[in-house]
Amino acid sequence: MPARTGDRPRTSRTGIGGQISSPDAVIAALRTEHDRLAGLVPAFGEDDLARPSGAAERDVSQVLGHLGSGAEIRRVIAATRP
Repeated sequence: MPARTGDRPRTSRTGIGGQISSPDAVIAALRTEHDRLAGLVPAFGEDDLARPSGAAERDVSQVLGHLGSGAEIRRVIAATRP
């Protein structure tokens, strides 16, 4: 369900860097980055997973676990909605 402002559906948002992006453009960008990450991860070795990430005090494996658990939670919620 789209976010609503008053009685009008919100059709655009301010994106990263203040750019206006349609929801479809944001979803397409997220999908592209997901596919890119999914293509990289299978080649990671133990050393790659243990490296520090860009997130403070988390290694790469912890960040990937966080991303995966969030996606799984959203999948379950979506599956339970009528």
